[in-house]
Amino acid sequence: MELDDFKTGLGPVTGPSEKENGNGISSLMDEIKANDEILRKRIMLFLGMNIALFSIYAASFAAKSGGLRMGYSFLVLGFALIVAYFLFRYLRLKNINYTAPVKDFLLAAKRRYAYMTLWDWVVIIPLLAIVGTGGFLVVWFSFSKYFPKPYLAAIIYLILFGSAIGIGFWSSKKQWIRESGDRLRCIREMLREMEEHSS
Repeated sequence: MELDDFKTGLGPVTGPSEKENGNGISSLMDEIKANDEILRKRIMLFLGMNIALFSIYAASFAAKSGGLRMGYSFLVLGFALIVAYFLFRYLRLKNINYTAPVKDFLLAAKRRYAYMTLWDWVVIIPLLAIVGTGGFLVVWFSFSKYFPKPYLAAIIYLILFGSAIGIGFWSSKKQWIRESGDRLRCIREMLREMEEHSS
């Protein structure tokens, strides 16, 4: 049974419960499609921002030397990997098959709308470490021109960087709850009802 069967009413509907289920899936699919389009636009914005940052650090890299050059190399690598990560996510959203079998589509949507999967952590933690190390080296060697051991500048940087990460995760979790929390619960409930109906 395909998603289009539910949308057009041409699927094998045998009773009111299946008709209601079809209407529910049709509505849920419309919501998912609309949200996927929003996510694609948002990822394109993030891509543009990180391409700009990559370009800035890459252009400055050649003029640096010593420890500063090492710091910029970490930043260039980090932002290049971030661009690759967002490009992968964009292509995954662009290639969604909306005519897939209902269960397969909902299972894929459940994985897509989960907040911070294991795969996300595996990718994001090293990226943050690379960018954070690059920023630390840039701050350290920039201030070492004026202070032999710029511990205070390094501590301030670490506090600001850690705070930015914490605020970023907190705000993204709040945004996910507001935009995708209910939708993910609907997807899970729909899958549970389908399992119960097929058993």
